[in-house]
Amino acid sequence: MSANYTYRRKPTRFTFSVKTEVDATTKNVVSIASTTPLSVPFNTPFASLDLPDFINVSLSDGSNQNMDVTWAQGSYNPAVASLYTIIGTLTLPAGVTNTGNLKASIMVNVSAQVNTPNGQGERISVQNLKKVWRIGTTESCTLSIPQNYTVEWAICDDRTHVAVATGTGPTVSYTPVDGQYSQVFYIRAVASKGPDLVFPFISKTFPIYPADFGPNDPGVIHWDASNFIQYRNDNYANRTGAKIYIDGEITTTGLPAFEKWRSTDKYHPCHFRFGPNFKNMTGNAYGMRVNRNCQNLLFDGVYENHDGVLFEMMPKTGETYGSTTRAQIIYVEAADTDVTQLAADASKNLTFGGFHLKGHGISSAGITWQTANTPNINYDTYSLDGCNMHDFLIEDTNDEGIYIMRFTDALSPTRAYAPCTNARFFRIRTINTGADGMQWGSCFDSVMYDLEITNAGYRSDPSHKNAISWNSGNKNCSVFNVKINSTKNGIAMHTGRGGGDCEFFNVIMINPTANVVNWFLRIDENDYDKTLSYRLHHNTCWLTQGNSEEVWAATATPVIQTVMNPYVSADNAFIQPDITKYVVRFNNTPNTGWILNDYLTTNFNAFVSNSDFNPKDANSPLFRAKTPGVTMAHPWAAYDFDRVGYFKDCSNALGGHYLFT
Repeated sequence: MSANYTYRRKPTRFTFSVKTEVDATTKNVVSIASTTPLSVPFNTPFASLDLPDFINVSLSDGSNQNMDVTWAQGSYNPAVASLYTIIGTLTLPAGVTNTGNLKASIMVNVSAQVNTPNGQGERISVQNLKKVWRIGTTESCTLSIPQNYTVEWAICDDRTHVAVATGTGPTVSYTPVDGQYSQVFYIRAVASKGPDLVFPFISKTFPIYPADFGPNDPGVIHWDASNFIQYRNDNYANRTGAKIYIDGEITTTGLPAFEKWRSTDKYHPCHFRFGPNFKNMTGNAYGMRVNRNCQNLLFDGVYENHDGVLFEMMPKTGETYGSTTRAQIIYVEAADTDVTQLAADASKNLTFGGFHLKGHGISSAGITWQTANTPNINYDTYSLDGCNMHDFLIEDTNDEGIYIMRFTDALSPTRAYAPCTNARFFRIRTINTGADGMQWGSCFDSVMYDLEITNAGYRSDPSHKNAISWNSGNKNCSVFNVKINSTKNGIAMHTGRGGGDCEFFNVIMINPTANVVNWFLRIDENDYDKTLSYRLHHNTCWLTQGNSEEVWAATATPVIQTVMNPYVSADNAFIQPDITKYVVRFNNTPNTGWILNDYLTTNFNAFVSNSDFNPKDANSPLFRAKTPGVTMAHPWAAYDFDRVGYFKDCSNALGGHYLFT
């Protein structure tokens, strides 16, 4: 999932004046070292190429020497996409000859021109793309492309990026087939006009769902929500392919609650379809529980015309906004404290799509994924595997919007929470959360994207006032296309036990008033991995005060301390009042050996003062900080992400300081 970066830094050269006797033996150039090829954007001037100042040369006496090199432009044309060979001439020091007239060379690839979306209609967009595509139904959408361009498209799997269908022209059409449930697809398109002018595009994703059904269709089980009891323990009955339709309203203490519900086939789930007018306006502690040992279940509340089926905590006498008196609106667990259950029975392959959660300031988290922590079970062997959560709106919780419990930081293998593995969390919005907007912990091999967080941490709890709390134990995850508009911290990251190898890109943070930190990373002691990496790239941070970035080692004298290799902060745009006050703070400075590479911050980031920033400018660092030597190679690089539109939407929150027209 991670992008690959190559950094080229010229070592410091020193010149000494010393008096020696001249060696009478003349040395000849035998060979010249090879060079690392460069790849540069379209229209990169020759003078801007990051060509080496000197190169290593092998001499006839068996020695090696660095020699200055002068590069000739030759046929290099920045306006023509091609692979060029640039030739360099050595500057020979005294006592060295080059009888063979050997030359240095370096390959430079000029990429095809990619037009950055510029707000003038010169971009691909998609119309009428449904949230989900259903098996057996021919689904379609339309690509809008610039005039006089041709377009080729492909429908691709989001895990493998392999196409399941291809075509040309503006209409994209496909009929999902049996066996594709639980897959998530996207549309990859390229509009072109000649070889050097292209628009890459990746659409929003769309999960594949089973065919829809109604309450009176053959074989459908119909439940009236008003008759819900507290728990429905199915005792492992085989519900493969079952269809259960739920409608009506819950207005008392009832709730949908499930335990030991099971389909034996992940491609044919037990499908719970909530009717469009379903409402849960409960006075219960929970809105819905999916308890231990549930597998291959689909909770389907997806409709094109609204935010999702409603689960609402209704206040009772004595309950006031901003005071936690209830539990989570939706609670999902892998297992509990029953020591007799098998790890293979833990919950997995659970999908929740299309839910609107309202906490009225009295709920705990909007949705929680976790397991009771007990010393009786080694939760390293349990996991919530293959779960998806998408198309959620979560409002007015007193705690987190999303809460996934961290690994226990204590170095004890018997007290770790069950992780979420191979999970997808996407198209999720949180508004007005008392604690963190979204808290992720112990997620392995997962992706989180298309997230929007507004006004997180209104309780101002010092430990829970982050838009995203990237908690302990997250490993090999990508987080991208995130919009944050909050007066509290942006993203606080803790490696914790087992956490690392995570990547954040295409994140927009707007912190208009607060003295906060946009990025915070704490490196904890770790008994799983000794070398971790974090990559923060192609993000935009707009703040009026506070620190842009802080990195901390957990202890001044680490005992089981990991090292970060690499820690990458590159191609980010920081927009702030005074670019000279860009702050990157590294604590425990006597022990900075825990960071192995020195490509830390300012070398590859861009800084723009508020007064100079123009969000309408397609060449602004808002869209991509163009720094030499770093390229964005992630499969999602061309994802449809409207940065200008988001800044326009947030103009009121910014106090009218900037014009958006």
